Amino acid sequence: AFAAVMMVLGLSGLLRPVDFEEKEEGPFTLFYLEYVGKYTAVAPMFEKLRAIAQKVGLRRLGGVYFDNPTEVEPEDCRAFLGIACTADEAKKHRTALLKAGLSEHAIPKNKYVQSMWPYPKFMSSVCVPLAIMKIYRAARNDEDLKKAKGVLELYWGGVIKVCFALDSDAGLRHPGDTKKKK
Repeated sequence: AFAAVMMVLGLSGLLRPVDFEEKEEGPFTLFYLEYVGKYTAVAPMFEKLRAIAQKVGLRRLGGVYFDNPTEVEPEDCRAFLGIACTADEAKKHRTALLKAGLSEHAIPKNKYVQSMWPYPKFMSSVCVPLAIMKIYRAARNDEDLKKAKGVLELYWGGVIKVCFALDSDAGLRHPGDTKKKK
């Protein structure tokens, strides 16, 4: 039993440290559904998005998280959860994604401090929430990351990227917000 537990922990990556590095991401288009509520309850919406993505042959999901749940009531936290597309993918699939009820949000190219977390796809229901929890716990201990102007999460093919925008809000500001984040 101990060996099985250690194997699961090893496969999930939970035994390794969280590393952060500066990298550029984007530009891309997020075809999204708007979400308001606890960020820990987004899984059903991602399942709906996964089904839409598979219908049109896409696989990269993502989310833009606008609010920090330590500063905003968790029930009031806002996010755009969706399908992240390159320019070519957006052009090819825009009509189908909009007909599926998704809205469109541009994410420009930007520099992020990010953590990339690979995991075995067959363990995604366990690995994704645990990895997200571990990455955000590490970020809470970093003074620079506490000042992030927005967070972008990308999920595809057994990899999670959590990207913290430090220099600009880079399309990570909610369209309804009238002032820049501090």
